[in-house]
Amino acid sequence: MNRYILSLSDDKQLVSGLISLIEQGIDVLRVKALLFVALLCKNSRRWLPHFFCNAKLISDVDRLGKEKEGFIHHCTEAFVQLVASLVPGILDTVSSDIQQVMVGKRHGPVTALAGRAHPKSTIHLFPVILHLLGSASFKHRVVTGHVLLQLANLIKILEAPFQVLFKNLTVDIKDVKPTYLLKDRLREVEGNPYFSNKDVTPSQTHVVAEVPSGTIPSLTHMEQQPEISANSCILV
Repeated sequence: MNRYILSLSDDKQLVSGLISLIEQGIDVLRVKALLFVALLCKNSRRWLPHFFCNAKLISDVDRLGKEKEGFIHHCTEAFVQLVASLVPGILDTVSSDIQQVMVGKRHGPVTALAGRAHPKSTIHLFPVILHLLGSASFKHRVVTGHVLLQLANLIKILEAPFQVLFKNLTVDIKDVKPTYLLKDRLREVEGNPYFSNKDVTPSQTHVVAEVPSGTIPSLTHMEQQPEISANSCILV
């Protein structure tokens, strides 16, 4: 069966066709399309971004989740539960891939992300998690104690390089604000052959204040340089 599912990747209309069935098809076809999407995603994670980074599908699933008709409601619940069960595994592999990239074990993250047929990295699956967390139907199933712990660990992994950077800049990460690093600071010049400590003066630490509007006078009519038209240049 895997061989037949893999051959479906060549069908460029498959994703749009299934989403159209879920949105506009009769009840039986809508449910069958949902189950087929679940089968594809369970068989291969490469399908996840195609479906769950699509706002239309997320909206359709949220709408189906409100259906009171028993058949559609139960099938939608099963679909949501199956997709939510994939999230912990995705976060594990995403965290592992990010760690490998950061320690230099994987030297080709760009190539890996660009490979659509056989991606070597799962980092591109993280937007799927973000879309699921923004869905009314998925977020209550996705957010568990285990997933929250995984997200916290992922944030720590991503935060580590910035902590080292701020430590080298003698900046406390807790004090960082959007405009903090825009201030002129004493340059770290140790070990730099092109600069010496003599080049750093106290005046470099001053922050240039914003000039209030209206304090710079506008040019008068006589001070403005007259424009020279192309015709006048030709006459000269």
